[in-house]
Amino acid sequence: MLKFVRIFKKVRYRNMSNIVYIATSIDGFIAREDDSIDWLMDLPNPDKSDYGFSVFLERLDGIIMGRKTFEIVLGFKQWPYVKPVPIFVLSNFLEELPGKVSGKAEIVKGELKKIIESLKNRGINNLYIDGGKT
Repeated sequence: MLKFVRIFKKVRYRNMSNIVYIATSIDGFIAREDDSIDWLMDLPNPDKSDYGFSVFLERLDGIIMGRKTFEIVLGFKQWPYVKPVPIFVLSNFLEELPGKVSGKAEIVKGELKKIIESLKNRGINNLYIDGGKT
C-alpha cells in the first residue's frame, strides 16, 4: 500500500508568502518517473477528504506552477482550485493557453525573481507554488 506525507512550508520573500503544500510518497517523490500522479488519486479515501486543501486555498492570492504541472492539471476531470485565484504558468516556450482556462491562468516568463516581484506589485501576497521541477 502506498502512503503519502503532506508537506507544508511557508517562505517569506520581500513580505510575500511563497507556500508549498504538496503530497509526496513515503520515499520522497511527487510523481512517478513518467510524471504520473495516479498513485495519489488511488489512495483510499472513504471520507472523500481533501486533506485540508480547500481551507489552504482560502488563504491564497495566486498560484504559480510550471508547464508540466499545468499540463497535468489540465488532464484532471475537474478544476482543482475551487477558490477563483489567478494561476501563473511558468514557461519560456508556451505562447498561449487553452481557451478553457481563459481568465483563470496566464503565462509568465523570465527570471524567477523578477516574476515574483511583478506578482507582488500586482497585489499577490500569498503565493502557492504548485508542483515540482519543470
